[in-house]
Amino acid sequence: MKNLLCIYGKSQYDSTRLFLEEMMSAIAEQGISVDYLDCYDEEQFARQRQELANKKFDAIFSINGMVLEQGSSLGNLILQQPTVYCTMLMDHPMIHHERMNNAYPYILVLSPDYHHVEYLEQYYPNIWCEGFLAHGGNRAETIVPYRERSINVSFMGSYVDPAQVQKKIQEYPPQMRDLLQATARKMIEDTSLILEDALRQVLHAQGIQGKINGFSGIMAEFRDVDRYVRSFFRDKAVRTLVESGIAVDVYGDGWDRMQVNNQDMLRIHERLDFKQSLEVVADSKISLNVMPWFKSGSHDRVYTAMLCGSVCVTDASDYLLEQCQDEKEIFYYQLDNLDGLPELVNRILADDTKAEIIAQAGFDLAQKKHTWGQRGIEVLEYLRTVERLRNENV
Repeated sequence: MKNLLCIYGKSQYDSTRLFLEEMMSAIAEQGISVDYLDCYDEEQFARQRQELANKKFDAIFSINGMVLEQGSSLGNLILQQPTVYCTMLMDHPMIHHERMNNAYPYILVLSPDYHHVEYLEQYYPNIWCEGFLAHGGNRAETIVPYRERSINVSFMGSYVDPAQVQKKIQEYPPQMRDLLQATARKMIEDTSLILEDALRQVLHAQGIQGKINGFSGIMAEFRDVDRYVRSFFRDKAVRTLVESGIAVDVYGDGWDRMQVNNQDMLRIHERLDFKQSLEVVADSKISLNVMPWFKSGSHDRVYTAMLCGSVCVTDASDYLLEQCQDEKEIFYYQLDNLDGLPELVNRILADDTKAEIIAQAGFDLAQKKHTWGQRGIEVLEYLRTVERLRNENV
């Protein structure tokens, strides 16, 4: 492995660009030559594409399967056998169903949840290799000493009104609507259920047998269930704190559409880009997280909170429980017992000494094991492994 092409795309708050920059910097420090192609800078893209047209790479890396969609002219240009194409997914593979069906023979897909890896293995036989890659975290440039922080509880992320998602679900044809609603109910009633298992149970109960080779296509139609359940619990977690009298500072799109009792406790701020949001986390005593239904994985909000010296309060996953000890480096709450969340937050805020110790322990853990730089090294290890496999097949 000598040279790598990194493809930049654009995310909602431009977070993935920063993730990639830290990962590629760590890879370059290992002696790998890294070139970049920025698909969202028209002036740079035209020049870079021309420069790279005739250049060969040992591997290509992107986030969320960029250039794998059907009819991608860029994909046709740069996916030249036997180059390894490696991508890290930030969401469930069903969100990228079309891209995951690409027939290119050397695709390596890394997912932030072990269940996603299993899903890819089972339902996308065209994909050459799969692997697990946890999210990493980012550190702010300015870290405010814990006791001097001006924000008690912050939440970073957009707000989607679950009632609006439910309204969209109501517009489906009756049979499909009933399947969507039944699957969502199962996941809300049993918060340990992943979407594919909930859907299987619903299909079985209704006597519908989804063939294995068609299940991923069915799942791709259930994106609104995932969106609904995620928005339902994000709304409920923040609402529970606010309506108990705990102020929550929220940063992201859509929060002006949230109506709650104690409206003044919902402190809505202007939209920030990702780097700006890091400074807010580094001025927050508690950084609240609601996992995006990764039941065996991680999210960058967790490790970013730790790296910014904030106490992370989050629902758990099997992976996080293995990595972070409750009330040692992190605090966990239960989605099926959100009534206990205000008491937990008040307990943390009432004891700066203990909170400071836990914030420091979280920082030490994340700095050692969970930066995006470390994820870059893990990507390089994957690439070196599959390069050997590729060379055996060429």
